[in-house]
Amino acid sequence: MMPYELLSGPPPKGFVTPPHVLTQVGGELFTPVWLNERGGLTLAIGDPISSYLKFLPAGTGAGNLSEEAERMRWCGRWLAVPEVLEYSRTEAGEFLVTGPVPGISAVDDRAKRTVEQTVRAIGKGLRVWHDTLPVEQCPFSWDIDDRLALAEEMNPEVAGTPEFQEVMRARQVVEAPDLVVGHGDACAPNTLVSIDGEFVGHVDLGDVGIADRWSDLSVAMLSLGWNYGPGWEETFLEAYGIDRDEQKIRLYQVLWELT
Repeated sequence: MMPYELLSGPPPKGFVTPPHVLTQVGGELFTPVWLNERGGLTLAIGDPISSYLKFLPAGTGAGNLSEEAERMRWCGRWLAVPEVLEYSRTEAGEFLVTGPVPGISAVDDRAKRTVEQTVRAIGKGLRVWHDTLPVEQCPFSWDIDDRLALAEEMNPEVAGTPEFQEVMRARQVVEAPDLVVGHGDACAPNTLVSIDGEFVGHVDLGDVGIADRWSDLSVAMLSLGWNYGPGWEETFLEAYGIDRDEQKIRLYQVLWELT
């Protein structure tokens, strides 16, 4: 258990970087920049930043950095994503070192000063992602079956929940999937923007795979509320260039909460 309540975000004041992560850093300067509720940690290395070190603790069931590295290399053939520099595994967990991508997170305080421009950049950036990556060449999947299977693997009792049953019913009545190469975690923090508010690139690619485009759009819409407050969904959808699909929004938002 973490010693404090935490959702994904910058590490809290007083956070102490674990010794097994310090070992990987060596004597280099570093700044902890992101921490999630399962102990996953990202450090910015160097001043100025020369790389990022991402750590995933063993036994959390929270993804696989080896698979993320594979997805980064594939996506990097077409889009601006972090360059994979090194991957390693120890008893403590997995470590992934990547090169920096110019820009700042869309939830950086500087980006929040011009929220409308940033929200539009998120929408435009996600559209670039979906329009650029070739579905027919993508070797990865992130469809509903994959995600429900993962949910059951992590918690066999989830199949009996009302949310699981709602997804099972809804998938039978929504329109056929509009397939793209999905980002898999299209939350605002995973979009990078320039200082002047233009889309730059994406990070956190561990769940990249073929899916309905609304699997990304729906979680991006949730994330707007979490990070900027209510009222930004229509601005985002306008920038992306799509009309609301209430059935798919509901389906994929419930699925996100499950998985």
